[in-house]
Amino acid sequence: MGVGCSSAGWKKPKERTKRRSSVAPWRASFADPDDADDDAQSTYEDAEETGLQATPKARDKRYSFDDQSDKDMPDIGRYASHVPDLVMYRDHDKPMPYRKRQRGVIMFADVSGFTSLCEKYTHSTDKGCGTDQLTKTLNSYIGRIVSGILACGGDILKFAGDAIFARWQVDTGKELGSTLKEVVMCSLDIQSVCDNWETDVGVKLRVKIGLAAGEMKITHFGNNVERIFAVTGQSVTDANLAEKFADSGTIILSPMAWKLCDKSSFQWEFRKDGRHVKVSGLNSDDVISNSLSMGSSFGEARPKTPGKLSSTTGSRIRRKSVQSGESGSSQKKSPELAWRMIRREACYSEDDSAMEDIRKYIIRPVLQKLDDDQPLIYLSEVRQVSVVFINLVHQDNFNDEQECEAFQEAFDIVYNSAHNMQGCLNKVFMFDKGCTFLAIFGLPGYKHEDDSAHALKASSKILKDLQQKDNVRHVSIGVTTGSTFCGVVGHKYRHEYTVIGRKVNLAARLMMAYKDKVSCDNETYYHSKLPRHAFDELPFIELKGVQQTTPMHEYLGDDRDGKAHAAEVPEYPILGREKEMEKFLDELHLMTQHLEKGDHRRVIIFEGEAGIGKSRVLEEVILKAEEEGIRVLSCALTIQDFNTPYITVKTLIDMLFDIDSKDSHIEAEHHLLSIIKHHDVADELCLLNDLINVKFHVTPLVAAMRGEERTKELHKLLFKIVHEYTADNFVMFAVDNAHLIDHDSWEFISDLSEDPNSVCIMTMRPLQPNKMPNQTALSVLYSPYTLHIKLSGLDESVIPDLACQILDVAQIPMEIKEVLQKRSHGVPSWCEQVLRHLYFQGSIKTVNMEEAPLEYSRLSHKRSSIRKQSLSTGKDPSEMAGGTRSQTGSRTTEVAETTMVCILAPGVSLDDFNLPESVKDMMVARLDRLNTSDNMAAKCASVIGVTFTRRMLEAIIPQYNNRKVRASVQSLMQCQILECAAGDEDEHRVHHHHAHLAASQKIECRCVKDPGDESFLVYPKGNRSSPVVVDIHCKLLRFRSPLIQETAYALLTEDQRKALHKMCGEFLEGQAHKCKACGGGDFVHYHGQQGSEPRQQERPTATSGALVQSATGIEESYASLKLTQSKLQPSIEKSPGAPGVKRMSAGGGGSRRQSSFAGRVQKMERGFKAQDFRRSSDLSTMTIEQGSVTSFGSKMSGSRLSVDSKSRSSAAGFFGSASEVQMEEGWKQLDIDLRGCECLQVLASVYPLLLHHWKGAGNVSKVIHFLVESSAAAVSVNNNMEALSHLSEVSDMLKAISKGRKALENATERSVRVDKEERSRIESLQGQAYFQMDRFEDSMPHFHRALKILGNPQPTTEAGVRLRLLRAGFRQVLHVMWPDQFVGKAGSSRANVLVEQARCLSHVSHAYHMVHQDRRALVAALQQLNAAEQADDDLHELITAYTAIMENCQLMNWSRIAEGYERKALKRCKEVESSLVADDLITLAHLFSVSMSLRLGRGQIHPAVDSGYHSKSVCERLHDNVMELQCLPLLAQALLLANRERDSVEVVRQLFYLSEENEDVIGKAWYYCNCLDLLLEEGVVLENYEECVEFTSEAAEDPSFMDDVIPRFYLLAGLALCASRKGNWHRAESWFLLAETIRPPRLETFMAANAYAKVVECELLAYCNALVLGMKVMMMRKQAQKAIKQLGHACLDFPVLKPRWLHYQAYFHMLSGDAKIGRDFVDKAVEVCEEHGNEMEEKWVLYNRRRWFKKRKVNQTKFWIPDGDLDWHTKDDPGATEIKYWLPMPPPSSKW
Repeated sequence: MGVGCSSAGWKKPKERTKRRSSVAPWRASFADPDDADDDAQSTYEDAEETGLQATPKARDKRYSFDDQSDKDMPDIGRYASHVPDLVMYRDHDKPMPYRKRQRGVIMFADVSGFTSLCEKYTHSTDKGCGTDQLTKTLNSYIGRIVSGILACGGDILKFAGDAIFARWQVDTGKELGSTLKEVVMCSLDIQSVCDNWETDVGVKLRVKIGLAAGEMKITHFGNNVERIFAVTGQSVTDANLAEKFADSGTIILSPMAWKLCDKSSFQWEFRKDGRHVKVSGLNSDDVISNSLSMGSSFGEARPKTPGKLSSTTGSRIRRKSVQSGESGSSQKKSPELAWRMIRREACYSEDDSAMEDIRKYIIRPVLQKLDDDQPLIYLSEVRQVSVVFINLVHQDNFNDEQECEAFQEAFDIVYNSAHNMQGCLNKVFMFDKGCTFLAIFGLPGYKHEDDSAHALKASSKILKDLQQKDNVRHVSIGVTTGSTFCGVVGHKYRHEYTVIGRKVNLAARLMMAYKDKVSCDNETYYHSKLPRHAFDELPFIELKGVQQTTPMHEYLGDDRDGKAHAAEVPEYPILGREKEMEKFLDELHLMTQHLEKGDHRRVIIFEGEAGIGKSRVLEEVILKAEEEGIRVLSCALTIQDFNTPYITVKTLIDMLFDIDSKDSHIEAEHHLLSIIKHHDVADELCLLNDLINVKFHVTPLVAAMRGEERTKELHKLLFKIVHEYTADNFVMFAVDNAHLIDHDSWEFISDLSEDPNSVCIMTMRPLQPNKMPNQTALSVLYSPYTLHIKLSGLDESVIPDLACQILDVAQIPMEIKEVLQKRSHGVPSWCEQVLRHLYFQGSIKTVNMEEAPLEYSRLSHKRSSIRKQSLSTGKDPSEMAGGTRSQTGSRTTEVAETTMVCILAPGVSLDDFNLPESVKDMMVARLDRLNTSDNMAAKCASVIGVTFTRRMLEAIIPQYNNRKVRASVQSLMQCQILECAAGDEDEHRVHHHHAHLAASQKIECRCVKDPGDESFLVYPKGNRSSPVVVDIHCKLLRFRSPLIQETAYALLTEDQRKALHKMCGEFLEGQAHKCKACGGGDFVHYHGQQGSEPRQQERPTATSGALVQSATGIEESYASLKLTQSKLQPSIEKSPGAPGVKRMSAGGGGSRRQSSFAGRVQKMERGFKAQDFRRSSDLSTMTIEQGSVTSFGSKMSGSRLSVDSKSRSSAAGFFGSASEVQMEEGWKQLDIDLRGCECLQVLASVYPLLLHHWKGAGNVSKVIHFLVESSAAAVSVNNNMEALSHLSEVSDMLKAISKGRKALENATERSVRVDKEERSRIESLQGQAYFQMDRFEDSMPHFHRALKILGNPQPTTEAGVRLRLLRAGFRQVLHVMWPDQFVGKAGSSRANVLVEQARCLSHVSHAYHMVHQDRRALVAALQQLNAAEQADDDLHELITAYTAIMENCQLMNWSRIAEGYERKALKRCKEVESSLVADDLITLAHLFSVSMSLRLGRGQIHPAVDSGYHSKSVCERLHDNVMELQCLPLLAQALLLANRERDSVEVVRQLFYLSEENEDVIGKAWYYCNCLDLLLEEGVVLENYEECVEFTSEAAEDPSFMDDVIPRFYLLAGLALCASRKGNWHRAESWFLLAETIRPPRLETFMAANAYAKVVECELLAYCNALVLGMKVMMMRKQAQKAIKQLGHACLDFPVLKPRWLHYQAYFHMLSGDAKIGRDFVDKAVEVCEEHGNEMEEKWVLYNRRRWFKKRKVNQTKFWIPDGDLDWHTKDDPGATEIKYWLPMPPPSSKW
């Protein structure tokens, strides 16, 4: 912390470094090893010792302020760090003003280069972030200087922007010499470190130091609220003058200081004047050693006994402690001790009497935030303010008393004028330029929309008041307006609140350049919106360091400003206020027509925010009342009126009795007496003397009155005389800006509200909970006779007309209309400000309609809404050319059409239009009216976004507890900053919260109250007698206006934003995973986990709080998102769908419900018994033996599952036989319900927010991580374009990192390391996205690059493929033969790579399979299995690998090997059963589904049924409708083949309900496919033929149905076959041709092959029909033969279809006349059916055999009776006749 640390941006000569180490021996003891900043300090010093150069940012970290800077300080320390020792140790009992003389050494250090630095930073970045970085640099630099001064015993008096004013006090003149010597050495050390200080924008900072010694005068002046001090005297003047003689990097001593200094110790030379001396160094190291032997350590011990703060100066005690040799360097110091060392006595004082006095020296905005325990960092922000510099020069030859009084008088004038206009007095300086005051308008808590006007008006009053003082020679004031940094400058232990920026410098330059006037810049002139006649343009004067591009102005004052005003006729009719005016006119009717009843409203309040149009509505109200003959007295209040007692009463009484028009008080008295008829009040009229311009004789009765009694009598008198007057004359009082009514005047308003002969119309802003008026005001505002009319934003339809009124034009461009409607939010004032801004910057102009380009004729408005109106002049309206006349009541208006139009200036584009600062100021003012807690809550909420959750807000607000957040949320909702964002669907949930102080202001909320959200009381500061009830429990909130959110966000500095974004990101990370229903966890398994530990130890459980958030968390956070998509399968790392059924989409066309289909639900449910449709969610024992899966032991879906021995096939191979494995039921306790899956909400809401916040925090690693996670989530739900967008962004970031550039503009990390797993994952995800988009050629390069990164490059040649196949196969044999040596033997880091390889290879295998490269697919599958087994680290990847190899083996017709892998997979699941989680159960269900498909394909029908039921049961346990929809169609097929018709029907009905529930058109398609199968195979009707046709026609309009070929092909083939069997050859041909056009080139799935079997039957039936007709017989024969041959090829992949193929072969030969061969095929078919357990096919074959080979005696063309189809409910009825279709033969007469 000492100044002896070397500069980080440059190298010093060795000799200078040596000298510095001698000069500053206190450095070692001053550094605090345990301080929160010392890591940066030690790093910096290490860099110096090793010869390295620390970067400016690393150096700045040591002295930058952060949210921990004052965390460890005691309370008094937090306040005392803002004031110098001379305030802490002064005599606090002395009255103001108070002066004390002292001796000492003065240092004035001025930083040069700051102006250039300011320009560089403020022009290099947007939104004030440059000013934020500027302050960091300045604090780092000044912090070094301050630390050296404090360590040397100095007291920092003031920070003057870029300058430091310090002193060293001595008790006697003898100590001046030794103290001066220490200060000179301290200055040398400062120069050795701080000269040529490098910054990150290339500007070098230097410091010049002026030293003086002698007497100084410290003057304290102020009032009971705020106090300030000034240091004057010859020594101060000398120090200021010495600094003028100094150059950058030099130290100059005044003549007196040099006279007292030990000249022999230093190297020096005279300046040009021959009196001032420049000190450049020390004479010798020996001298240095001797002179510093007593001051080798600046460590201090804690005082023995804490006591009262004495008037003894802390710096003197500190210096004496140093000289006495007290050393603490050997002790390990804490941050608290570091604070003790510098400001020792204050920290341990038991006397807090000084605290109140210290608080008065701290500026009010800072004091409010300190009182609210806000961290130091939140004292700093960038905002638009008006800066006022006031310089006054007093007369000479003052004595001490006169000078003190002069300072106090000047303070009173400046303070009162600034305070009355909401300004804050910041600093006072006393140098050779006179006395300078710095006042700021627009600081936090004191912001107003008209800060510029307030600053000018206050300055004008200050100028006039000071010029009237005889002791003031000159007064000059400079006023500027602009974006400025407002915050803390200095050191951690001594700092001050100040303003920094170009506008501050400009105000000081204006003050000194233009004498005896109020000068202002062009921005102040523009934003003040004051009349032009109040300004004069100033002559040009070149200002130092200022580039002038606009003129400067002198503010002359506006003497016409007054309270009362006559109602003016508006130029245009009012727009968009029809409803509000209708309410008022109803009340006006009651007043005028039924006044005698006295039941009309007494007070009508138009309430709305600033700029909403309250004054315009009041004007219209006044005009309407005057039309009715009502006398209206109106006044408009200004901000200074709020602090002026009785100003509102005085104004209204003056107007009521016309007092102001009287020339003298005597005339006014006579006039008043002539009005008042009650003579009993004559003796009390003298009470009006202090109120209006009368001077009645004070009667003894009134003279005897005191205090409250006199006030009460005044109120009674006012009521009497006003009531007497209004008894004969109904009066309307109109008060604009009634929220500025002074407290005393509310009593008068209260009296008016009781008078039935008057009414008070007021406009006001909504009440602020922290600034509620007095009880009298509340009684008026919430009286039953008070009507509140709330004004909201105008409808956007009237905005163009309003713009035409403002610009006085007939038309505006479309671009202007769009900008105003989008950005103004219906606020008239915002529209005006936007148009004003565009006009003054030359973006728009008004021209005659004839001169406008043709394109501007496209936008026009009704003339009636933009025409001018004025009072009739008495002329005949017909004489006015182009005019019309309208008569409204007693008012006649003349209307003139305008011929001007508004156009855009050439080359102007409004695409990136930003709102002007004046509009943002209105929002800032609204925020600043909040108390500090609420203001902080609003700012933190703005970082989250427009919509946010209370939980998230509670998590990020620093040092706030949940109750405090709830109190702030309630307050912000009452102030209409926030509102409940819960949906409006459940109106019955709407309830209201009532604030304790504003009972009529209801807060609507639609959130369900949590049990923990109990009501509680909060006590406003200083008012424990009026607690506020906090009963708000809104969970989801939003800003009422996005502009408020944008404005609050802009007020934060860059570091504050980063810190809050970081907290938001950390909070959201808890929700950036799969939802609770899916078991939590990353979308990419184990993404981001370190490889130091085996992953088996990291397997999450379903109850793990680390991965699974409460369901209410997601619901609460994202309830406002209206996602229209269906819930898709959440797991990303799924292997491709089973060969039996192509993976079905759960979304797509399901959004359009099939009306005819849904309308039959009730029909289907009739006659269906409950016990017939059972869904069991219990899984029991499962046995795996020789490739078979036995029954779970319980009835599944109402059916007993049995596997007879004939369905068991031997699977003995090189795997051997598996022992029986029992599956336990422990995993069944998992609470998983995928119906509540909210993964899409996570993807759509959490990930974008996470990316936004981590980008805002500048954390590159997190951004990359969550971009990859977001991409994985997008891929998992088939949102491929979004995934590719994210991955492209990641790739760009990685390229920037590789080239040494910043990946993000605000990146906080210098270098980011992305491991190879992450890089390969990025490539793999890109490949997956392209693959899912059917862009196989684009996907494969990414997969190959991913594998190459992982060290497993794939072969590119066919020879390489064969070699890799042998290599992978050999490794797999090793795994099988010696698993203990090869399986699970990879280390943790290697396992990470292998798992990633397996994951990528699974996609490669599937991709090759889809492009029919089976050998490459097998190679990839083998490598995938080898990698997964070698890692043995991820159950999901391992089972996925087993399923992949099973599928590939099946494709290669290696059925026995596939069975062996199936057993291994099931056994592996059993081994980790106790730790199964949701993803694992999904994997298990998928494994059973694949097993069912493979078993069914190879003819193991009963085992396939078992596997299908297992898969179905797991899906039901998970409530995974999507996977169950995949499983059910194939299971229904297996049951049908097993001749279990009723079970098949049940499964098909479940398919119906699930597809209907999920609105899944593909599921519905499979339902109709199975209905056709039941009809064709068993004659059972679920949906008849016509209903199937109807669905097919409707589904043809659905894109998802049209995209999925297999169900379309199956459905069309079934319809074609059904029509063929019924003999409807025309329809059959249509369906057949449609099916042929979409027939897959390869029959890769069972369902595709089964559909093709229907096509083959159609061909055979067509052949039979050709034989009957005797037409095209040979052609039909060839086609049938070709089809049968292709079906035979499909039987190689799917042996289960072999009986059907043999059956068709027999039929073909029977048709061809070869009955013997036909019988052989029939017998073979029966044999194969028995082998497979295909009982359905066996029955049909036997049925046809009986029909074919018996003696024919009937016409065999009557083979099927369409009207005899059985309803499925009667299928098991013993009396029902089974209808089985038989393949027909031609009649005997046909030629065969």
